[in-house]
Amino acid sequence: MLLVILAVAACGMWWADGRASAAATARAEGVAAAQADVVSLLSYDFRSVEQSLPAAADRLTGPFRDQYTQLARDVVIPAAKQQQTTTSTSVSRAGVVSAEPDRVTVLMFLNQTTTTVADPNPRLSGSRVRVVLERSDGGWRISELTPL
Repeated sequence: MLLVILAVAACGMWWADGRASAAATARAEGVAAAQADVVSLLSYDFRSVEQSLPAAADRLTGPFRDQYTQLARDVVIPAAKQQQTTTSTSVSRAGVVSAEPDRVTVLMFLNQTTTTVADPNPRLSGSRVRVVLERSDGGWRISELTPL
């Protein structure tokens, strides 16, 4: 009986260790993917916006992908072309809020520099976003991006 109890305890510890290791890997991969992907989603140049924003949608998954694609097509692309907008986004800080083997939530502090034909002087603004990534097709894809 004691051997059975020890075997069950060892299996439980092995499973918990494996899950913790998978979460640690997800944490590192998820924050790296969030930093790269959010910059691609939120940076564009009016001269190439018709190509760059649809390409950035490849980094998304679920209903958020459809919402982003529609917003880009219906609002962002026409406005960027009309106002000759260029926006450059950089990540000032990013930290993992929670991590599971297949889902990571990241809090990000962003800086965006924007110019338009009407205001060619770069305008800097800061923002915070909560980003949820899910493991999909062998990589990490953004399933939610919420401004805070």
